[in-house]
Amino acid sequence: WRIDIKSLVEAAADSLNKLENDAELAEMMPKAVAEAPEIEEMLAKKAEGRSLSPEDYQKMGAFMDRVERRTIEVQEEAERVEQERIDEIRSKIHPSAFEMELADSELKEHVFNILFEAEYETIGDLMLALHLDPDKVFDLPGIGPKAIENITAVLAAIKFQEPKPEPEADVEEAEETEEASEKLDLEAVAEEIEEESALDIAEQERLEKIRSNISPAAFDMPLGETDLQERVLSILLGAGYKDVGNLMLALQFNPDQVFDLPGFGVKAIENMTEVLAMLTFPEKVEEEMPETFSMDVEDDELDPEEKKKQKKKFIKYEFDPELGEVVAQKRRKRKSDEWDDDEGDW
Repeated sequence: WRIDIKSLVEAAADSLNKLENDAELAEMMPKAVAEAPEIEEMLAKKAEGRSLSPEDYQKMGAFMDRVERRTIEVQEEAERVEQERIDEIRSKIHPSAFEMELADSELKEHVFNILFEAEYETIGDLMLALHLDPDKVFDLPGIGPKAIENITAVLAAIKFQEPKPEPEADVEEAEETEEASEKLDLEAVAEEIEEESALDIAEQERLEKIRSNISPAAFDMPLGETDLQERVLSILLGAGYKDVGNLMLALQFNPDQVFDLPGFGVKAIENMTEVLAMLTFPEKVEEEMPETFSMDVEDDELDPEEKKKQKKKFIKYEFDPELGEVVAQKRRKRKSDEWDDDEGDW
């Protein structure tokens, strides 16, 4: 604030307006809030052309100074927090992404033109923007579902290479230890390969176990037939998730590979989990009633073939925020005249 540019009365009026319209600022400055009516009275007197005393101007100046200083402190703190957030997100993006020109990517020409006009010049710039505020990118004029799908697919296909370690500076020392360490290196490589193989087998077994708990019908349901929001659907399709089953599989196997998709923010996660929680897949199961047990008198007169009943199990999928994955909940439809063997209270 500059008194030489703006009069004291104008500056005080602005400070009063900030205090009245910023609840957070008002909460932090209770004394200033208490003084506000007196400042309003002074401003009203001035507006009527009445003169103010030197003490009035002094109070007005002190009020304005406190409010403006506090406002600047709040702004600086907000900027600091935002910069920390930017730095944290940027640290999770591969450094080489900021060296990859957007023009060298597989983006469609019209998509590239829109992004380049919005001053996204590198892959890193685009990824950073998508993690900070997806709407800032997806709300650009011309960016529709197909463009979002193209952006997601291109980013998902990029593989960043880790930098090679620099050679040791002391060549002579390296030569002396080379023969001694060669055997150890070979043993270490063999152990590493063995560990990786065991890990791959364990991961594959875990994957198959998760898959077995998901209804086969889920893998036959295209994502496009769900109630996912258009933007969320485009991101998931671009990342290669074509059906509900594979999406559920990914969420249970490694949720981060979905949640960390560029542009997949809190709103997208909420929409996805809400839609998945509403899905129910029927599974037909043939069950035969034991011949030694009859439900009622009429059952004894039925043909044995007519005693066979076809029941349906329903699997409902819900997202468990504590586990961070989609969980299947099995339930069975019942009739009022049926026994439920699962209860065990008969």
